[in-house]
Amino acid sequence: LKHSKASYVSFEYEIIGNSLLLKLKDNGIGLQQDQIDRLTAANTKDALNNKRGFGLWLINYYCGIAGIAIHYEKTEQFNIFVFTFPIQHA
Repeated sequence: LKHSKASYVSFEYEIIGNSLLLKLKDNGIGLQQDQIDRLTAANTKDALNNKRGFGLWLINYYCGIAGIAIHYEKTEQFNIFVFTFPIQHA
C-alpha cells in the first residue's frame, strides 16, 4: 500500500484474559478508491463472483484456521482493523 506524508498509521495492543488485541489504525490517505473498496467489500457470494473481497476472505479464512479473529471498523477519520490472537500464559 502506498502512503503519502499526510498518511497516519498506528497500532495499539492490549492483553485481555487469554487474548492479545492488536488494533491497527489507518487514515486511508494515499489509498486508491479501488483498494478501499476491496478492503470494505462484503464477502458475499456476489462480491466473490465479481472478484471483490477475495483477498480479505482469504485473510479471514486463514486467520480463522489459526484462531485469530479479525474485526473491521470505519470511523470518520480511520479504518480500524482489530486482530484478536489467542495466547497462553506461562
